[in-house]
Amino acid sequence: MPQLTTRIKYFTPLPLALYTCAAFAAPPIAYDQWSVTNGSVDTSLSCTAAGISCKTIATDNGFQYEEVTTPVYSFFRLILTDQNATGAPVDLSFSNETYTPFALVNAGIAQGAATKQVVRDAASNFDLVTEVQKGNMRGLNAATADEMFTTKIDQSFSNTEFSTGFAFTNYTEFFQGPATNPDTNIERGRILDITQDVLVGDPGDTTKKQKFVHSQRKGFSGNSSSAFSFPAPGLPVEFMVGGSYFVSGNITTAGSMTLPDTQNGIAGPTSSTVSWNDGNDITTTWIGQSSNLAANTVDLNYQRVANNTAGTEATAVVINLPEPVNPFDWDANFGAQPAIP
Repeated sequence: MPQLTTRIKYFTPLPLALYTCAAFAAPPIAYDQWSVTNGSVDTSLSCTAAGISCKTIATDNGFQYEEVTTPVYSFFRLILTDQNATGAPVDLSFSNETYTPFALVNAGIAQGAATKQVVRDAASNFDLVTEVQKGNMRGLNAATADEMFTTKIDQSFSNTEFSTGFAFTNYTEFFQGPATNPDTNIERGRILDITQDVLVGDPGDTTKKQKFVHSQRKGFSGNSSSAFSFPAPGLPVEFMVGGSYFVSGNITTAGSMTLPDTQNGIAGPTSSTVSWNDGNDITTTWIGQSSNLAANTVDLNYQRVANNTAGTEATAVVINLPEPVNPFDWDANFGAQPAIP
């Protein structure tokens, strides 16, 4: 079996209208605009644009702490990497870049943080990227609400026998205003993908393989007026604190999936359909296994789909299917349809 690439591309919600508020930024300068040579961090690449200036506060081997000033805002930026490291962030085994505001001229407050941490081991094809945005740093200068996430995790690992991927993005409650920006832990949206590919035969046998996929889509990206009770139930979004509001899109759009009704591993003539509405919480899990127990067949195909909001679900298990094996049904909400490689 060819070595698989397991980094997962996030599902992109529908086109979104822009918010109408004073622009914050997260971060003020794009991540990874720096390099390091023998532990000496150089941020000049990100500090030469018009209106951008950087002043070093403290520096050491693999460490840089500085003030970053934009035409409107000022931030502290902390960069960490391994001692004596050399290269651009994409080449490093470890890097961490964090922004915290300390002078927001328009808002007059300093609240929030944006951070990106990367851990990678090229020799074992392991890659872990984690981003967190809180408070005023919630990606509010982005063009689309799907960039206004709270937490994003993307992890992958692969070798000749086994590969796996984990991708998670969530969106928590957030209100924008010039005086206060409460950032809560109430989750309004989630995107989750877990994949696994494994060879199940003898060493070197690439014909016997199993694929596992679990995907979840829930609620709204960014902020959505329909998901909030502030400032008061029934009031239009224009009355949110500070007269500013966000418009977000549904992570899930209305759809359905149909699975065959099965008994003792055989699909019958009937089927069950699970439907959902915009913004519902939906999941699907699929397992396909090919062991070539009989010519041109696979020995297992399992799938479950559920609307967790409505409490409805369907499950199908069939054995000895003709190759190739795919999910019984799929929906674009979950991205591209998988198949046994």
